[in-house]
Amino acid sequence: PAQEGDGSGELDPRLAALPLEISVAATGRQQGMRNCLDALNAALRALLSGTGSAEASPSLRQAVRRLGHADVDTLERMRQHLDEEHTGEQSDWEPLERVLALRPLFFRLLRSVVGGGTRGRQIGPKTGGAEDDPSEAAWRSWLFAAQAAITSLGPDEGRLVWAYVALCMRRRAELSD
Repeated sequence: PAQEGDGSGELDPRLAALPLEISVAATGRQQGMRNCLDALNAALRALLSGTGSAEASPSLRQAVRRLGHADVDTLERMRQHLDEEHTGEQSDWEPLERVLALRPLFFRLLRSVVGGGTRGRQIGPKTGGAEDDPSEAAWRSWLFAAQAAITSLGPDEGRLVWAYVALCMRRRAELSD
């Protein structure tokens, strides 16, 4: 649908090429399960690679090093850490709310269809064949939302969010060791 993307109604080919499996956590408490942090990192990398990288300051690195398992996966402290990082600079963090909203959307769309439980099971006659996988459609919907959220960030903010998410990925791996 046209309202899902960046205004064009088209999913960026770099995102369309991302397989659902890229959202499966390789480390952490949710290892082997779909995880928004992994999906967000992949989407940021797909859309922002080639735009230059934002180097995380020592204070941001230190802030992420203090995060525990739950804080790393939930990104609950991202807004606070990025605000502290840019106290005197002109950064528009309003679009960050769209990025943070990707986590509950991921959970609603993709975690509820894992395992084939009764949640999400249709009541009434089936409309598709038995081979229909709701995960692929849910993944595409999430990618549309991610595209809209990431492209709503300014270039500097986008690179900084990507740097923060990458630091969280590294921190999760450290905590898993």
